[in-house]
Amino acid sequence: MANSASDARGAEAEARAKLVNDGMVDVMVTIASNFFYTVTLPVTLWFLDRAKTDTAHPRHGQTLFIDARRVYHQVTRKLREFTEAQQQNLTSIVWLYRGETESFQALRQRYLEAMATWRDTEVTDPDFEPARTYRGLAAHRQAYAAALVGLAGVVVDWREGVRLLLSKEAEAALASHPTWAKDLTELAELTADTLATDKAGLVALSQRAEALVNFADKTLRPAKDKTWSGANLRGGLRQVLDDLNSLLFVTERVGYFAAQLAWLDGHFPNGEYRDVEGLCYLASQADIAAQQYSLNPGRYVGVALDDDGRTPEEFREFVETQADELARLHAEADALQSEIVRDVKLLFMDVLREELA
Repeated sequence: MANSASDARGAEAEARAKLVNDGMVDVMVTIASNFFYTVTLPVTLWFLDRAKTDTAHPRHGQTLFIDARRVYHQVTRKLREFTEAQQQNLTSIVWLYRGETESFQALRQRYLEAMATWRDTEVTDPDFEPARTYRGLAAHRQAYAAALVGLAGVVVDWREGVRLLLSKEAEAALASHPTWAKDLTELAELTADTLATDKAGLVALSQRAEALVNFADKTLRPAKDKTWSGANLRGGLRQVLDDLNSLLFVTERVGYFAAQLAWLDGHFPNGEYRDVEGLCYLASQADIAAQQYSLNPGRYVGVALDDDGRTPEEFREFVETQADELARLHAEADALQSEIVRDVKLLFMDVLREELA
């Protein structure tokens, strides 16, 4: 239903009170906007259970509220959806609330096994033609490091082979280049253990390799060089990029399942239900009555404040820096506006002169 039905007064409030007092309301889940083609507003999913009207029912008088408005996958600018893992994670809250801890542990085990599979074993993806095979995180790190080292070695050999053919301009450019020789040496000494572990660091290495090849091709390469095609530096660079893409994909898969596992363990560290600020709250009939029988999860779960890791002093310095930057931008905007006004006046003066002439 639309979120308004969870808070509306009048007859709707009386109907909600009847459902709550009878014990039928089991779970209420609010989801973000744009989940449906015809409804752009946030909606609330109502889960009713007639069996809970029995006062002997273990969950009689309890209602689980889940605020899932921050849980979604953006498909397009106007459409969102839950990923399979997001659905499972939200469902796991209900499992714990209902005492189905075996289901929670089974989900956690699936994440552990999936993470280990992508990290340590060979996986074939049949969605590509031909099918792609991934060989585990360590193997792909080794392959990427070897590709970078191999390319660096080929660049060194090519440079030595054409050293006597370099023009004076090329020699001067090589001597004045701030990092070319350093980058070449560092790439040649890479190992799987010394590779970066984050995506940005891994991509940066490929960018350094590409810069080396581009400099060799566009600046150093002699006009009559007959060894360029045989050295195949561009082919070596393509191999680096292929190995990078494979490594990034496997890293993403391992990280994805690790993140799901961290989500479960972070919110429910003991494998038991607990209220989580900003996510879920187990309310009694008295709690709901105190809220005028509102069934809006936002009234119960509270708001989770994101911690940016800054100390109070660091936050104060951050705000002061942003204030200075804002003042500078305002000053630039005022200066630009003055220039625009002046130019417009000059333009109209030129037009008037032409008309008078």
